[in-house]
Amino acid sequence: MKRPLRALLAVFVLSLFLGCNNYHILDKLENPGGVGKGMPPTTPCTTCFIFVTNTTSKGNLGGIAGADSKCMADGARPNNSVYKALLSDGSSRMACSESDCTADNTGQSDWVIKPMTQYINANGQNVFYSNGYATYDFAVSFTNPVVATLYYVWTGLNASWGSSGSNCTAWTDDSTGNFGEYGTSNDVNSTFLFTSPTDYCGGSRHLYCVEQ
Repeated sequence: MKRPLRALLAVFVLSLFLGCNNYHILDKLENPGGVGKGMPPTTPCTTCFIFVTNTTSKGNLGGIAGADSKCMADGARPNNSVYKALLSDGSSRMACSESDCTADNTGQSDWVIKPMTQYINANGQNVFYSNGYATYDFAVSFTNPVVATLYYVWTGLNASWGSSGSNCTAWTDDSTGNFGEYGTSNDVNSTFLFTSPTDYCGGSRHLYCVEQ
């Protein structure tokens, strides 16, 4: 009788040992070394925020990458998602390589808006639904502005989402002898992107930031 009891005890102890050593084994297999432990995975948004930065910058934004960093660091960011600047430098980031991008996405590069997606402001109000080319046709006004307050915002875009050519030398120049295109944040038409005339790169302007 003692031998079966000893065998059962041994099995019990062994099961405890194995159980302890395999605790969270699935987690370890899915995330070797615990990289990013405790951090939620970054998933693309389906209903996406767009906001205007609290801070302003002159035309030298540090290029597109610098502008994106400003979006990520800004206190107006609605959540912890990745945000990029709604900004064109005419090469590395643009809605298309044509002048009118409302029905063309030829040459689109590192563009921050997704096709057929709802965009909302920081208050959760609908702003617009993008079209199949990841832009918006201003023949129909936005439902709501990005913000109700008037801010001037660097864009480098024309009224049809094309690159305007006025981009403070790809957003690396803040001299008063160069120019950058900007829009107005409280408008629900194409002046959201484009106003006339352009502004000196030495002027301070906000940025639009779009959730990815």
